[in-house]
Amino acid sequence: MASERTRPKCDHDLNQSSLITGSAEELMHGHEDAVWDGIEKAGDLIGDKTGDKFKDQIDGAENAASSFVDGLGGNAASGEVTPNQ
Repeated sequence: MASERTRPKCDHDLNQSSLITGSAEELMHGHEDAVWDGIEKAGDLIGDKTGDKFKDQIDGAENAASSFVDGLGGNAASGEVTPNQ
């Protein structure tokens, strides 16, 4: 009988996640337009490859990602894939 290993929960995982998120925020800062374009292009590509079978899920993911990017600049989330003008 093989023993099952469980990964111990620790603060290290949370710290690592925060570090990654902070680094991503720093990289995106000042490049929000390029990130929004990338989000839209990725959604379009996935939609094309799946024949828009998962359109609602793709749109939801695009909106969530765009809201995250909107939040980096202190803007209110627009709910749209394009930047606030």
